[in-house]
Amino acid sequence: MGKYVIFNVSPRPKSNSLAMAERIKQKVEESGNEAVVVNFAKSNISYCVGCDMCKHKEELCCSRKDDLTPLLPLIDECDGMAFISPVYWGDITAQGRAVSDRMYAFLDFNRETFTKATKTGKKLAFAFSSGSMPEGSMDAPAEKWAKDPFGTAGFGEYRTVVFNGLGVPGSIVDDAEKMAKVDELADWLLA
Repeated sequence: MGKYVIFNVSPRPKSNSLAMAERIKQKVEESGNEAVVVNFAKSNISYCVGCDMCKHKEELCCSRKDDLTPLLPLIDECDGMAFISPVYWGDITAQGRAVSDRMYAFLDFNRETFTKATKTGKKLAFAFSSGSMPEGSMDAPAEKWAKDPFGTAGFGEYRTVVFNGLGVPGSIVDDAEKMAKVDELADWLLA
């Protein structure tokens, strides 16, 4: 049985991101795997303060006392992760940036691999919802995030899907074509 982490970094309690997270969770569990969903609307996750405590210890750790720190070992041992965010001002949410910045805990300058990750080559699925982002507009940022913060945490292969025309929170559930693409992303993550 595999383990998958699903980050819904939307601050809205009834968002398109939440609908995608729930659908991916359903697909993961239907395949006999374990899914852990982290919903920012219900979580206390802080930003990285750059204290470098994580650089002075061999083990994976963080000085922040919040809901993300205990998840760091799960992120390390998981088989894949879905990172789901609305697009605000052409970027992920501030909450999403907090998660990506906290992958700094995995960075280890004293190791040849530069990472404390014990499991590498994991899959990373990005799903972005937007009212009107141009096609391909999130490809370059996703490539950077897959390499830098999330690559340091052991993620390798990634896939990005952007869903446009979603100006109304939760409206994706009424769009069978978009939900089929969410299913395809989940199937890729599990393959």
